[in-house]
Amino acid sequence: QPIKDAQMREYLLSPDRPEVAREAKALPEGELAAILRMANGAIGRALTLLEKEKRASVLARRTAAEQFCHTLAQMRAPDELLALLLSFGTAREDLLARLSAITEALRDLLLLNYTDNAPMIFFTDREAASELSACFAAERLQSFLKATEETMEQLSANANVRLSLFSYLNRILTQ
Repeated sequence: QPIKDAQMREYLLSPDRPEVAREAKALPEGELAAILRMANGAIGRALTLLEKEKRASVLARRTAAEQFCHTLAQMRAPDELLALLLSFGTAREDLLARLSAITEALRDLLLLNYTDNAPMIFFTDREAASELSACFAAERLQSFLKATEETMEQLSANANVRLSLFSYLNRILTQ
C-alpha cells in the first residue's frame, strides 16, 4: 500500500536515519516535495531518488516536462517548442524518461480540467497546476497525450530519434 507524502517526509527527516535526514534537509522544499511525489508512495524509491546522481537527472527531467507544458500553454512560436525538444538530446532512454514525465504532467493537467480533487502524480503545487490546466481545453490535452504516447511507442520500437521528435512536434502543432 502506498505511503502518503507526509509520512514519507517524516520518515526521511527522522533522526533515526541521520545520513538520510541530512540529505533530505539539505534539499530545497520544492525538490523534496518533487522527490516524494515521484516516489509514488514507496520509501525505497524515495531513498533512491535522494541519491545525488539519481536526483539530479530525475529533477532535470521534471523541470523539462514542466517547462514543456508551460511552453505548450503559451505557444507563441513553434521555434520555442522545437528548441526545447532538441534540448532533450538524442539518448533514447533519457528521451523516453522525459516523455514519460511529460505524460504524467499532461495527465495531471487533463484531470484538473475535469475536477479540482484529482490525485496528482506529477505536480506538487495544485493551485499552480490548476492555473496551467485552465490554459488548455481537455480535447487539446488529450491530443497532446496521444501524440506523446505515440512518440514513446515509436522510440520504443527503435525509430530514429530526431525524426520522432520532429514528427512529435508536427503532431503537436497541428492540434
